[in-house]
Amino acid sequence: MESYFELALIKDIITRHDVRDPAALRNLAFYLLTNSGKQVSLKKMRVALGLSYDTIRQFLGYLEASFLVFQVPFFSFSLKESLSKPRKVFAFDLGMQQYASKSFTEDRGRLAEAAVAIELKHRGFEAYYWKNAGEVDFVAKKKTSLLPINVCYSENLPKREKEGLMEFCKK
Repeated sequence: MESYFELALIKDIITRHDVRDPAALRNLAFYLLTNSGKQVSLKKMRVALGLSYDTIRQFLGYLEASFLVFQVPFFSFSLKESLSKPRKVFAFDLGMQQYASKSFTEDRGRLAEAAVAIELKHRGFEAYYWKNAGEVDFVAKKKTSLLPINVCYSENLPKREKEGLMEFCKK
C-alpha cells in the first residue's frame, strides 16, 4: 500500500504538476486520509500543516483529480451556508485510508461510513452531509430526489441515528 501511495503521489501529482514541495503535499494527503470521514476546514488544515489557503486548495484539487480523496459538502438549500460550512473528506480507497491511519484499532463504523460514501459516488449520487441538533451522515441527491442516510455499524440502532433522520425530514 505504501508503494501505491507513493506512486500515486509521485507519478500522478508531483511529476505531472511540477510540485515544488512534495513533503507538504505528502503531509496534506496523510492528513486527509487520516481524517477520512471527518469534517475538515481550510483553516484547520492551514494551522495544522502551515500551508497557505491557496496551496491547500491547489493540492486538494490535485488529490481529488488523482482519485485519492473526494469531498462531501454540507447540505443546505442556501449556497452561502453550504459553502461556509466545513466539508467531509473521504478516501477513494479504504485500503489507503487504513494505510494512513495511525490507529491500531479498527473503527468499523468509520469504515462503513466511508464505504457508503464511495458507493454513493460510484452510483452517480451527489453526496452531502447535514448537521443541526441531529446529524445525517449523507444526503444523497440525484436530480431532484433527496435521500437521507445514516450509517451505523451496530446490532442496536442508537436513538440519535433515528432522531437525526427525523429532524432532517422535518426541514
